[in-house]
Amino acid sequence: MCGLNSDCDYAPLSAALHSGSEPPAEAVVCEYTLGSIAKWGLECPDRLRMVRDGPWKLCYSLDNRAAGLLYNLEQDPLEQRNRFGEPECSDVVAALMHAGR
Repeated sequence: MCGLNSDCDYAPLSAALHSGSEPPAEAVVCEYTLGSIAKWGLECPDRLRMVRDGPWKLCYSLDNRAAGLLYNLEQDPLEQRNRFGEPECSDVVAALMHAGR
């Protein structure tokens, strides 16, 4: 498609563009390595992963999954309230970590 290698991992959006339908929703995952993220309260500075699904955004260290950042972007678009350690959000954290694998 459009000269891209056929084994390229991309979302097939052509059907949605032609029909005007919404493509299926999936979690968005990104990962990168930082020199230091101590200013965000994460102890292990090596690899950070972010998972976004629906209103939730989770950032966590792949080296220390006990620390992280969790935001409900519909209720908290400026990411002011970290809900990672709240017991009522433990299922959300588990689901997002699973989606990020």
